Order: sequence, then C-alpha cells, then structure tokens
Amino acid sequence: MRGSPEGKYQLGNRLTALVPVRIWQECTATRKRALLPPAPRFARKVLAVDALRKILGGALCHLVNSISPTLRADPDGVHQMRIAIRSARAAFRLFGVEYGTATEHKFDSRLRSLGQVFGQERDWNVFCLDTLPGAIAAARSAVAASRLRRLRKPAERQRRAAQLATLRAINGPLLTPLILQLAAWVDKRSLSSPSSRYDLGHQQLSVLAPLLLNRVAHSAHRRARHVDRLSTDKLHRVRKAVRRLGSDATSLASAFPRRLVKPYKHRCDEVLRILGAISDTVVTRRIANLLIITHPDLRSAAAIVIRMSRCREAAERRTLKGALRALRRTPAFWL
Repeated sequence: MRGSPEGKYQLGNRLTALVPVRIWQECTATRKRALLPPAPRFARKVLAVDALRKILGGALCHLVNSISPTLRADPDGVHQMRIAIRSARAAFRLFGVEYGTATEHKFDSRLRSLGQVFGQERDWNVFCLDTLPGAIAAARSAVAASRLRRLRKPAERQRRAAQLATLRAINGPLLTPLILQLAAWVDKRSLSSPSSRYDLGHQQLSVLAPLLLNRVAHSAHRRARHVDRLSTDKLHRVRKAVRRLGSDATSLASAFPRRLVKPYKHRCDEVLRILGAISDTVVTRRIANLLIITHPDLRSAAAIVIRMSRCREAAERRTLKGALRALRRTPAFWL
C-alpha cells in the first residue's frame, strides 16, 4: 500500500469505525517474541525524542505479539500484555510527557483501563494456578487439603469470567483503535514535538538519561523509607515506584555499559520479586474474602488460605529491608 505511515494508520482507524476488526499477528517467531519483552537499542548519539519513539514502538509491538497467546488462554499472554501496557505508560512518565493535549491524556487513561481489565484475569490466574496448588501441597493434614480443593471450582468459575472480560476488551472497540492511534502518534512527523517538560527534540539521550533516571530513583528510594513500618497500601506504592525504576532502567540500558547495568538490574529485580510476593499475598486475601462472600460454606477453606498468605507475607517482609539496602548501595549505572 502506498502512502505515508500516518495515512495508513488513519485509514485503519476509519476501517475500525466501520467494521469490528482486530489486529492479529501469528507465526512461530511471534509466539517466541511474545514471551520476551523487547529490549530497545539506541545509537550512540540518539535524540531523546527518537528514544521515546523507539521505546513506545517496542511496547506496541510487544502488546500486539501478546494478543494471540492471550486469546489462546495462555496465562503468560495476559501477563505480557500488562507488561507492554506498563512499559508504554512508563515511557510517557519517564520523558515527562505532560498530557498537554487531549490525545496524550486519552492514551494514558485508555492504557490504564485496559491494564485494569487484564489485571483481573492475572490475579485469578495466579490464585488458581500457583497459590491454591501451593497451599494444597503445603497443607498440614489431609482434611485441610480436602477443604482447600473445594475452592477450585468456584475459583475457576471466577477465572473464566475474568478471561471473558479480557476477550471482550481485546475484541471490543478500545484496543485496536488505541494501538493504531498510538502508532500514528509515534510516527516521526507526529512525534516531532510532544508536550514535555524537557526539550526532547534537541537533547541527546546520553545527556538527558541521567537526569531522568535520577528523578525516578529518588522517588523510589523516598517511598521505601521506613519500609518495615509501611502498611500494605503504602508497600504497593513502593512496588509501583520500584517497578517503574526497573522498567525505565531496562528501557535505557543499551545507552550504558552492560557491565554496569547488570548488577543494578539484578538488585532491582530481587526487590521487585519480594514486593511482588507480598502483593500476591494481599491479592490472595482479597480473593479468599470474595469467595467467602459468594460461598459462605467455604469459609474454613478460605481461612486456611488467608492464614498461609499472612505467614508468607511476614516471611517476605523480613527480607525486604535488606534487599532495598543492597539496591541503595549498588552504584547507579547512569552516573
């Protein structure tokens, strides 16, 4: 098809308004790539605006590649879609895009809405495929294991309902137009002057990246102060800040020596693993309480899951402070 990329995206938008179509891409290479988030690589003297374009383009590609596994009910597919959405939103925040136009604000709000839908399925996938089998295997008696097995059917029904909500979101009128519109916005001519607090069109990434990563790291460390006394809600904010730091560090990693990036990423991943485990225990208790409301006869089984989740949270909290201290002491690769 001849014409500019922007014109093709606009044609796609007009077609989606007339006919319910969906973006689809499937081959062996695509299935492999869908399980691995892309790692953008930058030229030595790349401009910040070109880096932003490449990061957003990689996130969109990752999102499209993850659609097919999600439609096949692959639990990792919906997880990768959430990662892609988080990467796109993190890129907007990293480069200081201030949503100066309605278009930019619309991108973030729509991405957030989709992430919330996919997050519901992810929570039920973790509960049904990891948490509940682990609880059954760790049960102290056959009676406790038998009670826990009774949670399987109602939990699977909720999981299927969450999967249907994900399918409706993928097949609905939100995802495909959003991908096309964001791809058009990422196009070189459209992104020549995004509304940002920084001069992205004239500053090189090597000059701007230390300032950007310093700001994100400072926010993460500030939120993590007195972590042993924080409530679960504030710990969730710490997790979001550290996850954003890890995402931004990954996005800009190729602009710095790998030998400096690897230790920092390792420490960041360890903190995220602990915070993710704590977050899973909170989600487990929320799901267990929901099952108690819908199935009062399962109260004793749900109570076992809640008790196990509290023990696991306490164990993970004991290791969190040391992991954060190790991250804080690791040299920042961008300085």
